[in-house]
Amino acid sequence: MFDSLFSALIDTNENGGTLPSTNLPNINFTIEQVEAINRLRNHKDNYERLGLRHNCSKEDVLTAYKRLAKLLHPDKSDAPGSEDAFKLLLNAKTELLNRFEK
Repeated sequence: MFDSLFSALIDTNENGGTLPSTNLPNINFTIEQVEAINRLRNHKDNYERLGLRHNCSKEDVLTAYKRLAKLLHPDKSDAPGSEDAFKLLLNAKTELLNRFEK
């Protein structure tokens, strides 16, 4: 699925921003969603998963969570792996907020 999205983006770029005449698969997710899923999967640190610095505030954690939750919620996103990424996001938010309460 990612390969077809990537090749479609390359073809569009090579055609000056217009879609090629070939029939493209119906892709119902964005590159931003794919990048967010990959970041959540690949990073081990919860701050990095949410795209935050270690000296962030509780409000920063909540803002980052809300932004990513809108992007990755399984009911809203058809991107492959969005359900698992959403679970990672929820766990990261919970662990970071627990650190503020101690």
